[in-house]
Amino acid sequence: MGRVARARYVGGMVAPWILRPIRRTDDAAVAAIIREVMTAFGASGPGFAIHDAEVDAMTAAYAGPGARYVVVEHDGRVVGGA
Repeated sequence: MGRVARARYVGGMVAPWILRPIRRTDDAAVAAIIREVMTAFGASGPGFAIHDAEVDAMTAAYAGPGARYVVVEHDGRVVGGA
């Protein structure tokens, strides 16, 4: 997989890892991560979620009552989600 997160030092300190609710501006990054990981594990054929429209709009997919999706941000980039 191409995305390997490494600690980055900023002013002598390690850049923080932030767990936060998804924002609409995160949708493209989250979709790219989902598709990369699913493909890496062979989950890219017919019937897999990789082809679902919701993957491109995770904020909308998780906007309902009681729904939550969080992303992991590091050094200003979204690097994961759940």
